[in-house]
Amino acid sequence: MPSETITQPDRAQLISAAAAPVLRGRGFSSVGIDEIAAAAGLTGPALYRYFDGKHDVLADVIERFLGELAELTPRAGVDDLSRAVVAHPDAASVAVRQIGLLAPDVRERLLTGVPTQVRALLPLTPEPGEDIGMTVSDRVRLRAIYGAAIHCGLRRSGSLPARTRAAVEAAHALADVPITLDEPEPMPHERLLPLSRREAVMAVAMDLFSQHGYGGVALRDIGAEIGVTASAVSRHFASKEDLLVALFDRAGSQIASSLQAGLRRAQNPRDALERVLRGYSAMALDNRELILIYISERNSLSAANREIRRDNHLGYTAELRQLIELTTGLPRAVAQLRATLAFSVVNEVLFDEPACRHRNLAGVLGQLAYQVATSPAVSAAKGK
Repeated sequence: MPSETITQPDRAQLISAAAAPVLRGRGFSSVGIDEIAAAAGLTGPALYRYFDGKHDVLADVIERFLGELAELTPRAGVDDLSRAVVAHPDAASVAVRQIGLLAPDVRERLLTGVPTQVRALLPLTPEPGEDIGMTVSDRVRLRAIYGAAIHCGLRRSGSLPARTRAAVEAAHALADVPITLDEPEPMPHERLLPLSRREAVMAVAMDLFSQHGYGGVALRDIGAEIGVTASAVSRHFASKEDLLVALFDRAGSQIASSLQAGLRRAQNPRDALERVLRGYSAMALDNRELILIYISERNSLSAANREIRRDNHLGYTAELRQLIELTTGLPRAVAQLRATLAFSVVNEVLFDEPACRHRNLAGVLGQLAYQVATSPAVSAAKGK
């Protein structure tokens, strides 16, 4: 029998599908063209037959996912949004978190014909006078729904129909929460660097990692921002990974402190759950850049360092799961899903910088997380 041949459009689609999890897991700046090619079973030079470079691959991943989305509103259409995201969670994450890395003319081409509600999910500044067809409150809700769906899509347990059902049910639970946001705070002034050289290095690294990704920053870049050489930075951190580990440990300390503060003041499990979720939301907003690095750069750590921080994260999730079990009486598997969904809802909204300037957003995120943690509409993503 003659062997089947793969046409160029088909091969490009296969490359795009293979690139999406790599771009999501490692970040654009940390991934080379050879790594993308290897994921698709090609060599680096062979990939250039289909794409002009890494930015071209990124644009294709985003374009294919945007093509999956139909007209959406904060309430009507959340089922369709959830299904599309669960089916393509890697591309969904890349689309909202990395589209800003593309050139303006490429972004404009990708967004031609895209519903305004979908544009509202993307971290792009609207044109003057542009009506995105959605209030900030509705955008926060939609972003929370999007985050829950990404989490369900990336879960390793459960069939695709079961994970889709869990995402849709979470979307319905989130749609029932009333959201009213106060006026936004003005843009923050330029931050003053700490007096301590070590703290200054960490502050600058946090800014640069947030802007360019871990892979796009060198120690010399960090040193240049504070007027010292890379070797001077190395007196405080032997390597760039040591610096990233220090940021991860600080984030972990902040998370643990927020959870413990909620537990200390609580009168009963339900009160503790509300306080913990509200406290985590407030902490995450106060330390937004740090928590975004914690969310986005885990795969930039070495395997040993990643395993240690993963165990710590599982510990935080276990504490939240226990509170949900005590509050709702749900089985452990269901409570575990809800705990991870609650964190995902808060974390995804952190990527929307304009929304994060609203004074009362911490309370709103706490309510959204509590709803998805306790609503009877959210099932465990298990079964066939």
